[in-house]
Amino acid sequence: MDSASQSAAEAILVFFVHSQRLMMNDKEPNTTDATTGQSLRARVETRKAEIEAAVARPDLDKRVRRDLDVALSEVGGLLTGDLDNIPKVVAAQLNTWLEANKHLDERHPLAPPAQADSQVTQA
Repeated sequence: MDSASQSAAEAILVFFVHSQRLMMNDKEPNTTDATTGQSLRARVETRKAEIEAAVARPDLDKRVRRDLDVALSEVGGLLTGDLDNIPKVVAAQLNTWLEANKHLDERHPLAPPAQADSQVTQA
């Protein structure tokens, strides 16, 4: 298996493990923090796969979809060339991209619903 295939397989595995953890826990950690300690390439590819999956959802808000599309277009230009030997400048940009987009499309299913500020008065 070449290194590109191996990195893609690692990214898919991390995404799968992350998904399984979400099903078992009430807390939803973001994949950027969940993949700490792995290679930068694996972390970026995992987050990119997660964003691509979010874009595929038909129920997305227009604003969220636009933010996701922008994030994908930004990282697409950085994931070119020799990804086994990422230059320091590109690595810094990838780290910045990870941090800037780690909470993008984050959902909190157990959060209490928002309540209206006005109260209904009875006569």
